[in-house]
Amino acid sequence: MGLGALAVVARWKARIGAGLAVLVATVVVLVVAVTGGPAAPAPLPGFAYITNGFSVIPLNMVTGVAGKPIPQPGGALDLAAAPDGQTIYVINPAAGTVTPISTVTNKPGRPIPAGSYPGVIAIPPSGTTAYVGGATAVTPINLATGTPGKPIPLPGEAETITVAPDGQTIYVTGEDDVNPSSTAITPINTATNTAGTPILVSHDVGQLAFALGGQIMYAVGGGPPPSVTPIDTRTGKTQAPVSGVDAVTVSPDGEVAYFSDTSTYTITPVNPLSDKPADRPVRLGVMPGNMIIEPDGTTAWVLVSSSRYYVLPPGAPIPPEAIIPVDLTTGSRGRPITVPQGIRGMTTTPDPQVLMLWCQQGLVILNMSTGALKDTGISFTGTLGIHIAYIPLG
Repeated sequence: MGLGALAVVARWKARIGAGLAVLVATVVVLVVAVTGGPAAPAPLPGFAYITNGFSVIPLNMVTGVAGKPIPQPGGALDLAAAPDGQTIYVINPAAGTVTPISTVTNKPGRPIPAGSYPGVIAIPPSGTTAYVGGATAVTPINLATGTPGKPIPLPGEAETITVAPDGQTIYVTGEDDVNPSSTAITPINTATNTAGTPILVSHDVGQLAFALGGQIMYAVGGGPPPSVTPIDTRTGKTQAPVSGVDAVTVSPDGEVAYFSDTSTYTITPVNPLSDKPADRPVRLGVMPGNMIIEPDGTTAWVLVSSSRYYVLPPGAPIPPEAIIPVDLTTGSRGRPITVPQGIRGMTTTPDPQVLMLWCQQGLVILNMSTGALKDTGISFTGTLGIHIAYIPLG
C-alpha cells in the first residue's frame, strides 16, 4: 500500500500586535492511503515541524514532546510541507537557499539555491513546484529535481505567499517600489509561472483569506487600527477598505466571511457577494483577533485580548488573554479558556479538537474538548517569529 495525498487545506499567516509583530505560518497536509504501486516509507505520523530562526524542531503532537532540533546553518525561517508529507522545505535566509528535510528520518538534504533574500515559501496541491518569495522575485523550484527555475519578477520584496483554493494561482504580497504607500498583491499562474498585474491596496497586508471558492479575496493587515480590503479575483477590482478589522475567517463552505472588528468588539458575518452583514454581529465585549471555525461550521474559537495593540514597558506582565467558543448558529458565547502566558497567535492542527498556541512562554497545545493546556517546552527568542508545518496523525 502506497501513500497518496490530498491538497494543502489551510495556510494562515498574520501579523499580530503593534510593536509585537509575529509571523505564524501553518501548512496542514493530509496524507491518505491508496492502493497499488510499491510501498513508500511513511512520514512520522502526528508530527509538527517548527522553525525558531535557527533550527527546525520536530514536535510529537500526540505526546507533546519535542524532538532533537535539526540545525540550519543558514537560519530557519518559513517552511512548507510537500502534499505527500514525505518532505518539508525550510528557507535559509542567510544562505539564500531552501533545505529539504525528510519527515521519515528527520535528516536534511542538499540545500537548493532560492534567489536573493528568500523569506516565504508555498507549495500548491500539485506538489511539483515550490514557490519562494525573496527581495525582488519569486523563485520556482522543481521538487522532483531540486533545481530552481527562472525567477518571476515582483514589484518589491515578498512578505507573504498564499495558494488560492484551486491551486492554480498563488498570491504574493509585499512592497511596491513604484508606489511605496501601497501594498502590491501579485497573482502568479502556477501552470505558466508568469505574474499578472499587481493589485494595489492602501494598507499593509499580513493575511489573505478566500471566499466563494477563491472568487473573493480579503486582504487584511495594517494598523492600528487594522483594515481589510475585499477583492474580486476575477477582475482584480478592490472595494473600499473596512477599518477596524483585525482578521477575516471564512466558513468551511466558503459562503460567509467573519470579520473580527477591534473597534466594536464584535464578530460580524458578511456576505461575500454583497459585502453586507449576513446576520447580526456577535458581541464579545473584548477585542477579538484570529478566529478558527470547526469543520462543521457551527462553532468558532476566537482569540481575544485587552493588550494586542499596546506596547508594554520592558518587564511588564502581559494581561491575561483567552479563547472564547462561539456558537455561530445562535451567536451565544461559551465559557472562555484563559491562557495567562499571553497568546500571540493560534493555528489549527490535523486534529480538529486541538489548537497550537504561540504564547509568551512558547508553544502550548490546547485540547478544545477539555480545555487542557500542555506546554511543549519549545520557547522562542528574537523577532523572526515562528512557522509551523504539520504531518497528519496517522
